[in-house]
Amino acid sequence: MVAGVLFLILKAAAVIVCVLIILTLAILFFALLSKIKYAVNIDGENGFKFNTDVSYLMGIVKIKALYENDDVSLSVKIFGKSLYPREKAEKRPKPKREMPDEKDGLKRAPVQRIEKAEDKKADGSSGKAQPQKRSGPEKSEIKRDKNIYGSDIKKEGSVSRASDNLSWEKRYSSMLERERKNSPQPEIRRIKMSDFASVEAEENKEPKERKDNMSVEPENEESKTNPALKYILSLSFGEKKTVAFGGVRLLKRILGAVLPKKIKAYIRAGVGEPMYTGLLLGALGVLNGIIGGGIRAEGDFDGLSFSGNADFWGCFRPGYILYSLLMFVKIKQVRKAIIIYIKE
Repeated sequence: MVAGVLFLILKAAAVIVCVLIILTLAILFFALLSKIKYAVNIDGENGFKFNTDVSYLMGIVKIKALYENDDVSLSVKIFGKSLYPREKAEKRPKPKREMPDEKDGLKRAPVQRIEKAEDKKADGSSGKAQPQKRSGPEKSEIKRDKNIYGSDIKKEGSVSRASDNLSWEKRYSSMLERERKNSPQPEIRRIKMSDFASVEAEENKEPKERKDNMSVEPENEESKTNPALKYILSLSFGEKKTVAFGGVRLLKRILGAVLPKKIKAYIRAGVGEPMYTGLLLGALGVLNGIIGGGIRAEGDFDGLSFSGNADFWGCFRPGYILYSLLMFVKIKQVRKAIIIYIKE
């Protein structure tokens, strides 16, 4: 029984793992084989404007970029939801709560406060304690003649201030004496003329050491070179030729996949000299023949100018780019150079 239950659990776990692997492979193949479509618009008549739209995974991922008059804007959406910039939810103002009396236009009746009556004493007086009057001479008795006591008060005040000043001076002087005792005294050293001579000798040795270091620098630069690049440079002529042809083939494949399939452009350009303007128009005509039409060019033989607009449409598959890279890595010398680079 226990073995059968364990077998069923293992069987269910294996089925779940297989399903997850199949789903991940299906998503990976879908991402590699789906097209990346792009559309580019360039307008140079009224200023400079660059606008591009990119869609991937059958429109699930959309990217838009705009450059106009030194202003850049970018937006990224997945399933129609904005990832960048994030849309902030608008805060709605909370409605103010109104009392039912205010809604109906009624006025509240004044609230009457009920205070507890305190027990009164038998003689009719309240329970609150009344403040007691101080017993003492009245104001008229306290008054004295100013001329009698004024001089004595001034003398006492001056004596007290003088004593305070003396006490502060004593405290300050005692604090200074403590600081002098606690502060470390500087050490005095005597220097002989022989010490100066040794310092000068060391300074004279420094330029020689610098020259020695300068002679060592080229060796350090050679040691710092990438070992993978050193390996490629050490190959024979035939091996270098195979690596170069593989790189050219890779570049052709990537450019053939990424370059736009449709072009519609109107260009009016001038270089400043009629001869060079004619050469530019000839180059644009050759490019028009390679692409298959869609470029209309006019020359401005009077001065230096450039204006017009252009629209590009194209698409490519990431799987084809990955296949081209794997075919380049298939070359033995390239594969060995990558292994050396990873190890180092």
